[in-house]
Amino acid sequence: MRLHGLKVHILENNAGLLERDAAAMAPFFHKFQIRCGKDLEDDALQVTYCLKAEIQKRFLRRMCAGTLDAELCSTVLIVDEVDDLIVNERPNTHYVKKDIERTPDLLSCFQALSRGETQKPARRRPLFPKCLGEVF
Repeated sequence: MRLHGLKVHILENNAGLLERDAAAMAPFFHKFQIRCGKDLEDDALQVTYCLKAEIQKRFLRRMCAGTLDAELCSTVLIVDEVDDLIVNERPNTHYVKKDIERTPDLLSCFQALSRGETQKPARRRPLFPKCLGEVF
């Protein structure tokens, strides 16, 4: 991190864990002269403990300012308790939508392939070659 000039954001699951982990790890970072803390807006920090809401706000501000790509190229994100974030909070629900139009055709193509069929079934769109390429 110091060698490459990267910053580290450690994403914690809740405020209690953030306080505990930041306090527990501070002596370790200080031994290596690494500045750590809990304020994402403090650009002097090399390691920052933060919560999901804080980092989302920061990334949104950077995106609006047009500087998000530069920040992401110089930042390492460590997600503590990633299982809880993914399983309990389901962060991908905002980014996933069902493809109602193509899903039935894709399913029928994959089912045909699983039955060993190699001929293109009659479909509205040319999906069979794509499925064939992904399976074989």
